[in-house]
Amino acid sequence: MITTEQQRQNLEANVFATCLLIPEESIRKDLNNLDMSSDKEYKALCNKYQVPLGVMAFRISLLKRK
Repeated sequence: MITTEQQRQNLEANVFATCLLIPEESIRKDLNNLDMSSDKEYKALCNKYQVPLGVMAFRISLLKRK
């Protein structure tokens, strides 16, 4: 069974890795220059940063928290 501490550590590791793969300054610039109303744009970002869609969605959600 996973403990609360392990869950916290996993989340912290995921946040760190996501931010390392998709730097804030770069993704903010990309998001400002794209029409994010279509899946095509999200897929293009995933290709650019070589990450799965779930990772990109997680990174964008982190930006919204700031």
